[in-house]
Amino acid sequence: MAGDNPKGPPPPFGFETRAIHAGSRPDPVTGARNTPIYQTTSYVFEDAEHAADLFNLQTFG
Repeated sequence: MAGDNPKGPPPPFGFETRAIHAGSRPDPVTGARNTPIYQTTSYVFEDAEHAADLFNLQTFG
């Protein structure tokens, strides 16, 4: 049939793929399923601890 994949169906998602996408909700501003990439030159943090928590993935943001 037209549009069929000659190699067959794609393989199931691996553990790593499922793990990286699990547990996050769509972005409330953009509706993006994956975390959007904001291309900016600077960020504002509440303080150094807040920045460290973000970069160490201890807090979402």
